[in-house]
Formats: sequence, C-alpha cells, structure tokens
Amino acid sequence: MHQQSASYATEKCSIISGYLFASCHQYLSPDLYQQQCKTDTCKCGETCMCSAVAHYARQCRSYGIFIDFRFNVAECGK
Repeated sequence: MHQQSASYATEKCSIISGYLFASCHQYLSPDLYQQQCKTDTCKCGETCMCSAVAHYARQCRSYGIFIDFRFNVAECGK
C-alpha cells in the first residue's frame, strides 16, 4: 500500500466514524465499514471511497437513519 494512498484513505474514510454518522453508530458499528473503505480507497481512489461511504449510508438507512453525506464530501458531490 502506497503511503500517500493510505494517508488519503485514512483521512477520507474517517467520515464513517465521525460526527456526520454518529446517529448511526449505536445501531451499526463503523469499524469494519471504515476498514473496508480504507482498503477499497487504496485500490481505486475516490470512486471506491464514495462507494464505500455510500454503502455505510445505505446500511444506516435500514435503521431509519438518513444521512446525506455527499453534501459534506466534495469528492462524492455528484
């Protein structure tokens, strides 16, 4: 894993365990999702990062928690 990729992945995927998704954490632990996000992001960059964060957001929706992360993550805005 390239160090720059790892740093980018760690920074960007931290949104999963951050304040934006805090209302979901009591229902769905962010740990595995954040780790998978970092792994995927190191492989293919922001496309995979956005997909991984979107996956966690979808899982949160299954608990009735709706989080519009795309507004807060510029890379995933569209």
